Amino acid sequence: MKYILDPACSNRCFYIDKNNPYVLYCDLRKVEKGILDKKRPNYDIKPDHILDYRYLPFKDKSFKHIVFDPPHLTSKKGMNKLNGLLQSKYGSLNIDTWKSDLTLAFKELWRVLDNYGTLNLKFNNYSIPFKEVLNLFPVRALYGTTTTTKKHCQTRFFTFVKGAF
Repeated sequence: MKYILDPACSNRCFYIDKNNPYVLYCDLRKVEKGILDKKRPNYDIKPDHILDYRYLPFKDKSFKHIVFDPPHLTSKKGMNKLNGLLQSKYGSLNIDTWKSDLTLAFKELWRVLDNYGTLNLKFNNYSIPFKEVLNLFPVRALYGTTTTTKKHCQTRFFTFVKGAF
């Protein structure tokens, strides 16, 4: 049984156990080894399930925990045309539709999260300020962390807890 959902797993880079039996690893695409990064020939994107996190095919309250690490970069064509190594590896949000795309994603993730479940959001403010992303979420984060990666941007984790409604 899968209790944990990762709807944008990419290559599962921050997982200690990249094949945990409790996690359903999902992504919008599948990419074979050696195609995206010639310097890292074993880099691949192999989700258990291919899906769009804006339209999840799961019943309400299906998961106890959700890990959400959406793309952080923006581009004119979003996932339809990925330029450069970072966009090719991690994807891109459409510069014109990112707000509605993330709003849909948050609604769907909240719908499939069980009562008293937790959702961890990982985001980098390189293209979009944290405040703008957090304002799209239906509830406030319980807590979050800050990790400085460069002087001009940060990666942060935010944890949300769903009450019984």
